[in-house]
Amino acid sequence: MITDEQIKAWILNKMRSHRFIGGRHTDVKNIRKGAPQKYYDIIDKQLEELRKVGMVVFYVKAGAKHVSLNQHMLREINEFIRKNYTEMIFR
Repeated sequence: MITDEQIKAWILNKMRSHRFIGGRHTDVKNIRKGAPQKYYDIIDKQLEELRKVGMVVFYVKAGAKHVSLNQHMLREINEFIRKNYTEMIFR
């Protein structure tokens, strides 16, 4: 069973590895790629939770919702990923 914390860590790790930090952002749809479609709603929900705690920032660009990591919380983000991330999450 995949936990919410593992999904959050997967999202944060994906964004960190693609360097979507600060002013560099991507469409929320791109974050979902690589996950099974049945998890798309869960990923959206967890992105909102990450926004509430300040780890990610949302932007509205060209009518689409974009997201990036909060550059001021990178230490906390890295620690969260270290504690909760597993590479086998969607395998």
